[in-house]
Amino acid sequence: AFLCLVTTQSAFAGTYSGGAGTATNPYLISNADDLEELRTTSGDWDDHFLVTTTINMSGETWTRIGSTSTNFTGTFNGNYKSISNLTVTSGDYVGLFGVVGSGGMVKNVWLSTPNITGDDYVGGIAADRQSGTVQNCRVEGGTINGTDNTNNAFAVGGIAGRVNGGTISGCYSTTTISRTTDGNSFGGIVGWVMGSATIENVFWTGTINNSYTDYY
Repeated sequence: AFLCLVTTQSAFAGTYSGGAGTATNPYLISNADDLEELRTTSGDWDDHFLVTTTINMSGETWTRIGSTSTNFTGTFNGNYKSISNLTVTSGDYVGLFGVVGSGGMVKNVWLSTPNITGDDYVGGIAADRQSGTVQNCRVEGGTINGTDNTNNAFAVGGIAGRVNGGTISGCYSTTTISRTTDGNSFGGIVGWVMGSATIENVFWTGTINNSYTDYY
């Protein structure tokens, strides 16, 4: 007989640094452990969150909040507190958030010096935004890199990899967007706009290391 340990996302509510997850009493995100708890607790991805202080993610292994099977549909208020040194080394749909779904709101997030490397759908704030809202967010410095060696890196952006409906407003990025394989749909703000979406009052002043011209 042998024992097999499997790590999965939890469907049970987290505890965080306080709060109840409601609009008037959001869960409080005060350290890297709180962010990690949110990342692994999919049962809370429709609740409300407030960042209360600056957070350094050095030494943490990150993937995403919100997946293709369970979108993030809650509200995450970064409160303009910096989240620094977020590092992702591989995977699809990676960024601070993976998939922000219909009704989801990510606002006032300050991502500082991220180092995010993924295959397809890679973004600083969100890898994929499906009808949700990203508002007043900024990604400063760092690198966001697409590396899909099989199908070519696809949909890589400073704020979002792909958007499909919804709104991105009041955001900016100064990060470097790069690739280590052939790829397409790269952009300083958004890599790929699929269908209709509203993108307004945004700017980018970084660098794109990519020869393909389909970007925004």
